[in-house]
Parts: sequence; structure tokens; C-alpha cells
Amino acid sequence: FNTYQIETVIHENCDKKRIAAYIKRYNEHSSMNTNQKAFTYIDKFAKRIRKLMDSSFFIDCNVCSESDIEKGAIERIIVETIMCTHHFEGWSKEARKLFQYINDNGTEKEFDLLEEHLNRLGNVITDDIKDIFNKKDSFIFLTLFERFTESGMSDIKFADFLREFKFSYRLAERNSKGLLFDEIKQNSNSTKDRQVIAGKLDMLERLMNDFLYHEKEKSSLNKEKTSLKNGKSGRCRVEKFIAETLGMDEGEVEEDMDIYNED
Repeated sequence: FNTYQIETVIHENCDKKRIAAYIKRYNEHSSMNTNQKAFTYIDKFAKRIRKLMDSSFFIDCNVCSESDIEKGAIERIIVETIMCTHHFEGWSKEARKLFQYINDNGTEKEFDLLEEHLNRLGNVITDDIKDIFNKKDSFIFLTLFERFTESGMSDIKFADFLREFKFSYRLAERNSKGLLFDEIKQNSNSTKDRQVIAGKLDMLERLMNDFLYHEKEKSSLNKEKTSLKNGKSGRCRVEKFIAETLGMDEGEVEEDMDIYNED
């Protein structure tokens, strides 16, 4: 109990059998682990964290076991995400320091934003990719989603990227040092080291931006094809292109478009 004051309980008129029962009851416990102890240092946001734990994302969209949950894995994921997203300059791999830092420097707005992101992800993460969100890497991908939101693209595109990452990039793409995503930790003693996390995030953001850029290119191409096929504005673009390229009058080209289309 360390230095904390506790109540004294007196059980009167006990025989040996009842004494034995009380001893068993009082000793039916296990000591707190690192994450559970760390949670006692974030009293300012404890209720917010408990609320976030009940989100559909943490219920349906991750692969943390019941044992992990009981041992405080979700609480740590939430705090690591806030830290990595908004306070990476103060990052520490020690759980207690992380929780204490957020307790002193975190804001309600940061937790509001995370709650919004968890709700959005809960709508797009499917069973085939939810194993990406494990107790080790969840905070990295949640941080990546915050960066993804700046693109303004539909959340389903983020799920598409995760799918591509899991089944393709993770197995083949290498960073500037020639390392696969899961090899980045090999030169460090811990997957929680700041340099390891920065390296993983840099690689993921590069892959994501490349993926989204190609998706945007494909989307623009498809829209252009549809416009050329069905839209008036598409024809205007073609008429202008023909006129400028061949040095013709645009009105003349417009009159002859039916002939061009037939040919």
C-alpha cells in the first residue's frame, strides 16, 4: 500500500474457519502492472479515457485480447496516440512519464479530436485489416489517420490504403535504409523508442501520400473519361483542344463535332 492511508477493519468473534476465509478474500489479488500504475498518474483525463475505451473502434476494430484490456493496453494506446499526435517532442517510452505528461499538458480538444477519429474509423475498418490495430502499433496508425484527414478525402480511402499496406507494401516496400516496416526496430532496443516511431511514421506517410496521389490521378482520369463521353463541358474541352492544336476556329470545330465523333 506504499504511503497511502487505509482503513482498519475488525472482524469480531471469528473462529479459525472464518479467519481463513477472510485471509483468502484479502489475498485474492495481483499487483498492478506498469500500465495500470501509469493510469493513476492521469487523473485529469481518466474519465475521458474510460469513455473512449467504450467506442466501437476499441470494441470491434482492433485485436487486443481480453487479457491485454485487463492489463491496461487500451488506456496506453489512447495516451500514446494523444502524445504521438500532439506532443511528440516530449515522447518517452516509459508509460508513467507519458501519462504524467498528458495529465500536465493534454487538452480536452485533443481528446475530442481523438473521439471523432475513433468514431470515423469505426465506420470503415473491416475484419480483414483490423489486425493492423494491435497493442504495439495502434497509436502509430491512429496518428497516421490524423495526418490523412488533412487530405480531405473520404475515410474509406484510408481503409483502402491500410489494405494495400497490409497485403503489399508491408511485405515489399523499403525505407531509405533498405528496411521493411517491421525491420525498422532492428537497430533499437525497443519498438517504443522515439527514433523507431518517427521512422515508421515517415515511411507510412510517404507510402500513404503516394497511394492517395495515384488514387486521385485515377479518379481524375475516370471523371475526364466520363465527361468526354457524356458531358457538355467535356466536349467543350475537346473542341478547344482541337481548335488550339490545329489552329482552327473553335466555332467551326463545334459545328463539325458530329463528323469527328462518327470518325
